[in-house]
Amino acid sequence: MGGKVLDLPGFIIYEQGIFIFIEDKIEDNISVDVIQDKLCKKYNISDDKAKEYIERVSALMKEKK
Repeated sequence: MGGKVLDLPGFIIYEQGIFIFIEDKIEDNISVDVIQDKLCKKYNISDDKAKEYIERVSALMKEKK
């Protein structure tokens, strides 16, 4: 039974940081392409994962309105 154990609290905090980063950039009218590039560089994630995060945050922001 090997394998890496997921640090759930750490992962949740990591994701919350990404969500806050995206929300802040959207509120500052930064283009999605720029946000995506910054996510890939700062958080070392793929383009697809960055797009997924941006879509999730955008949907959550629309729900808040």
